[in-house]
Amino acid sequence: MKSFISFILGIICIVPITIKSQVGIGTNTPHNKSVLDIKSGKNKGVIIGKSQNLETLPLYDKSQSDFYQDDPSMEGMIIYVISEKEIYLYDGKKWIPAGTIQSNYNPNITRIGTSKSKTAVCIINICGSPSLEFDRVNDPNLYFSDGLGITQGRTDNTYVEIKEDGFYRISPSIAVDGGGVSLLGSKISLQILGNLLTEDNRYRGNQVLGRSSLNTIGLLLEVGTSLDINFSQIQYLQKGDRISIEFDVDASGISLGSGFSNETYYDRTYLTIEKLQ
Repeated sequence: MKSFISFILGIICIVPITIKSQVGIGTNTPHNKSVLDIKSGKNKGVIIGKSQNLETLPLYDKSQSDFYQDDPSMEGMIIYVISEKEIYLYDGKKWIPAGTIQSNYNPNITRIGTSKSKTAVCIINICGSPSLEFDRVNDPNLYFSDGLGITQGRTDNTYVEIKEDGFYRISPSIAVDGGGVSLLGSKISLQILGNLLTEDNRYRGNQVLGRSSLNTIGLLLEVGTSLDINFSQIQYLQKGDRISIEFDVDASGISLGSGFSNETYYDRTYLTIEKLQ
């Protein structure tokens, strides 16, 4: 008899068996749509798997651009990361904080960033005014998403196009590096440009809708240091209106020798647009 039982147990261990059933913990009648149904009448919770830090999460690979290997078969896995005090969800490509998921998809807010630095080059006291390129549209880790759909259908990344009439709060933010030269007497500005439609659906050309300036008198921006400029502007916009962001340097009236440049920090430059009504 023991030999027979051992034989059966051996077969079970060797032959893969798929068991289709529902499991109930704290209940004898698990919900028919669930695989696992946990009910607690004594205020008890569930302790899920833990990872010490982000580097010990499954599929961590520092050679990857997002630090994790892709594995669509693992999509939906959740782990509590001790160092972050946060539950992380694997979306098939990377781990993202579960707490950011809802805010990333607010239908009334677009928050986008850039992967490119822009440089305003000044020769003597004549400086360029580059348009910022907002090409980072979906990045849950940085709260980037296009809830308003204003990046859809554009021909380049230097503008967004409004999809519905209404009042909007436009909030650009940049960090600028002075390249280690004195900005004595100069002024750095961040401005919102609007290429607005006329009644016959023609674009008027860019006009300044809002502007914020930072006077840099006496400041010396050393290499590795930066200035942050940000502001908000509420504007009524119509469907089809296009919004872009520029920064410039006003160095008139002073001598800067052969020239200098101001460069944006791409990882601290972003644009938020919220539809108010």
